[in-house]
Amino acid sequence: MNIFRRRRLMIGVVTLCLAISGCAGYRVGTLLPERYKTLSVPMFKNATNQPNIESLATNAVIEQLNVDRTLRVVDQDPDLLLECAIAGYTRTAIRYAEGTRPQEYRLTVTVSATLTDVRERQPIWANRAISGNYEFPVGGDLYSSERAALPMVMEDLAHDIVEAVVEGW
Repeated sequence: MNIFRRRRLMIGVVTLCLAISGCAGYRVGTLLPERYKTLSVPMFKNATNQPNIESLATNAVIEQLNVDRTLRVVDQDPDLLLECAIAGYTRTAIRYAEGTRPQEYRLTVTVSATLTDVRERQPIWANRAISGNYEFPVGGDLYSSERAALPMVMEDLAHDIVEAVVEGW
């Protein structure tokens, strides 16, 4: 075998070994233990002065869980229980017009979440702070712009909550 063939073969073997070892720690799918198949999500508690955001947040999380399909949402006899309390609702000005009038805001909703193994009656994690946010321009009045941004905040929040449940092990 000539030197060029031997060198090419050696480079090929080294490349193959590196490719295989590079994927050794990678895992496709959830980190959720196999014994967990179902989850219950009771209505969120609302510790803010914002009306009805608890139902928006609860529905967004259930919808995101249904899209994710790792866990089946049930009302009775769940493997896991996800309890959340909306602890914070903040609107922060992030961009101003020429004067002092804000043109853009960031809306943030923060929850305190606890995930419990129902059968073991043990929290898997407790009081985990999870936030969702969305930046929105003020078009017309601030109240209407903020209310229009709320579904996007809840979608971001729901995504982060479901990610913590499914992958936060």
